[in-house]
Amino acid sequence: MPIPRLFTAVLASLPLAAACSGQGASTQPETLGPDGVPDYQQRGASLALDFPEPSPVGEFVVKTYPAYRAAIAQGGNAFWPLFNHIKRNDIQMTTPVAMPMSDPPPAPGSEAEQTPEPSGEAPERVAMIFLYEHPEQGTVGVDPADDRVEVIDYPPLTVASYAYRGQATQQQMAEFLALIDANIATRPDLTPAGPPRLLGYNGPSVPRNQRFFELQRPVQVLATPATQPDS
Repeated sequence: MPIPRLFTAVLASLPLAAACSGQGASTQPETLGPDGVPDYQQRGASLALDFPEPSPVGEFVVKTYPAYRAAIAQGGNAFWPLFNHIKRNDIQMTTPVAMPMSDPPPAPGSEAEQTPEPSGEAPERVAMIFLYEHPEQGTVGVDPADDRVEVIDYPPLTVASYAYRGQATQQQMAEFLALIDANIATRPDLTPAGPPRLLGYNGPSVPRNQRFFELQRPVQVLATPATQPDS
């Protein structure tokens, strides 16, 4: 099966604190490649069915993803089990690759309630997810050939998202997550609904300083006085 090579080098080598190499990320508007296509769209693999296009670089965006089927493997060495899983099962690689992350601990001495003071630490990757092409593809359950991989049906998800280019430093990742959380706090119609995740779109054919990522936090959309239906 001709699986695109775009991800094999970059995602297999992502450290536990994903996409944090110390080179620094950019939140300037995206540049165009020689064919007039934004760099982040030079991904070499198709988006999973009905997935929205990536957000503009440097902007806070709220968007909803459809239900999807995907394979997940835990830990910092998840790439190769997932890659071999899709190869064995003749599943074409898609974008984005999702990386669930842990929430940084609250700052020392802060109230660990619903909105604790951020510690300034970067979130860390705890797993990796390869999206199937569509929700009916394959079979849900633990891979009988490798129990490190499980196929799961995920429900629709609304997220607050912030996009950037390049390999973010630990400090930048912490700042991006703090920016997302600060923007959520200004929205009476949103409340945080889970730990963050990182979406990756590019591989070695795109220069490191142009690779595109979205850091996201799941949110719940609340009914506000302006949106509540009339009784």
